[in-house]
Amino acid sequence: MKSKIINPYLIALTFLFALTVPCAADPASISFEQLADMYKAGEAVPLIDVRTSEEFSLIHFKGAINIPEDQAASRAQEFTGKPWVVYCRTGRRAGEVAKMLQDKGVNGFRLLEGGIAQLPMFLKQHNANDPDATRALQKNIVASIPAIGFPAPDFEIKTAKGKPARPLAEFRNKIIIILSWKPGDARSETALQQAAAFANKNQGVALVPIPAPELDAKTVDAALKKAGYKGTVYLDPLGETAKALNAAAAPTFIVVDKDGILRAGAFADFNEPMITQGKLSIAQIAEQARDGKPMRFPDSGLYAEKHDPNELMGQQAPVFSLQDADGKAHALADALARKPAVLVFFTLGCPHSRNMLLKLVDYELVNAANPKFEIIAVSPDSGPEYRAQMHQFASLNKIPYPIVYDPTGDVLYQYFVGGVPQWVVVDKKGVIRHVAVGYSDATDKILDDLYKQFSSQ
Repeated sequence: MKSKIINPYLIALTFLFALTVPCAADPASISFEQLADMYKAGEAVPLIDVRTSEEFSLIHFKGAINIPEDQAASRAQEFTGKPWVVYCRTGRRAGEVAKMLQDKGVNGFRLLEGGIAQLPMFLKQHNANDPDATRALQKNIVASIPAIGFPAPDFEIKTAKGKPARPLAEFRNKIIIILSWKPGDARSETALQQAAAFANKNQGVALVPIPAPELDAKTVDAALKKAGYKGTVYLDPLGETAKALNAAAAPTFIVVDKDGILRAGAFADFNEPMITQGKLSIAQIAEQARDGKPMRFPDSGLYAEKHDPNELMGQQAPVFSLQDADGKAHALADALARKPAVLVFFTLGCPHSRNMLLKLVDYELVNAANPKFEIIAVSPDSGPEYRAQMHQFASLNKIPYPIVYDPTGDVLYQYFVGGVPQWVVVDKKGVIRHVAVGYSDATDKILDDLYKQFSSQ
């Protein structure tokens, strides 16, 4: 089952931090700033992506046409007729394509400076200068790494003997590191060695290496043994498993915690800090999942130059109106007209989030005769299946406060949500008085103390 990131925090751009090389100076080039301005003005930008189809499936600009570099010569006529913006990851391949096209007499296109690898850094630096243009650019990015914070899609793979295997069920009580790898690819082999060493040292961690398709069992087994891997040998003869997990490029890592929830999905190295994950590496994310620590949303420059949520303290709360599963709108301004508000940002897959939601149910019951706060729970949205699970959870636990969905991620962006649960207390004047990340048994006491402060003012 293919999962698609639909909110800014569920986006995985972790492969974009690689070193970049200059784009060719001739033909004409276009900067990210110019591209952002075009999107801000509502212009339709014709784009051609010359990376591989695997890279394209991981991330690309909305509406871009994929013409891989090795097909560009035979499809040169497709680069005519429009002021195409041609790009790749770093600018090198786009530059080679440009030379070939010019030799064929094709001109009139532009190269994106630095390639798509420059995107996170550009957004991080440019967001403060022109947030409207920056976010217009953000909304024209399509990524297809599985959605972080939601249940991992189940999958089936073959063992070396051709028998079906379902690793998510087999390793239910372990942290699972899924690695799409390719023998003979130096980066893949290094990632495999490092991940195997990590799994060998951690009994609560299982490594599931998914090899490139069309490789025989003997070749795969030899490469795995060389890397120090000690588990089951898997084969993906048609590449169906890697495609189902959006992990066709190698090396791609997916980290699934003991609750079956995705913690990371990235085309990345194992031990290298990732710009889009708060500078955490895959190894560090796996360690946090192993230790039961709250998950983080990817905090790439894509959707927020990450701030400490405590910076919200004393600031006016960003207003919003979001809909629940029935389509009913719940506005923060309406809630504050009645009482102070508690906002809880969460995902159902996070056990700490579930504990926080239940803690607030208990708090509501204790104060049923004289409710002190308006509570609004805000979740990113992963589609009908997730909403059905949320409805069942809310019904079983008799949650009395509204649960609303933030399908675009705009509200989570405004509240600097980098980990869940994050809860924010807002007084009736709309001023943020408390911000916390993670579940705490002291929540009810904190709320009572804050309410006393509000009442005395």
